[in-house]
Amino acid sequence: MLIYKFPLTVVLVALFVSPFAHAQYLAPTPEASMNADLGAMRGFYNWLALELRRRLPQSQSPGEARVGVAFKIAPSGRMRIVRITGGTEVHAEILRRLFASIRPPRPPNGRELYLAQDFYFH
Repeated sequence: MLIYKFPLTVVLVALFVSPFAHAQYLAPTPEASMNADLGAMRGFYNWLALELRRRLPQSQSPGEARVGVAFKIAPSGRMRIVRITGGTEVHAEILRRLFASIRPPRPPNGRELYLAQDFYFH
């Protein structure tokens, strides 16, 4: 069973799995909120988190692992995985298919977003 730990975490400087991925609430960066309404950014992050949760495969059990995914969303809305850390190639393939199935809208701030998310497989 795959358990998804929310929320998404904004990566500020480097692309890595943020230690803040376990935070209780989405927190857009000050840079993001300068260019877009804070509520619009929260709405965008919440939409993305719900889409990830909704599209998670429930029947696959490739073994236990914690897998981090760093990804970016272009101003056009195009999503691209930058790095997958942890787990096996089977875990990585499940997450690649998951991310390929999502078509996000354009980010409200009109800029490229770098995000990271941890996934827990059990």
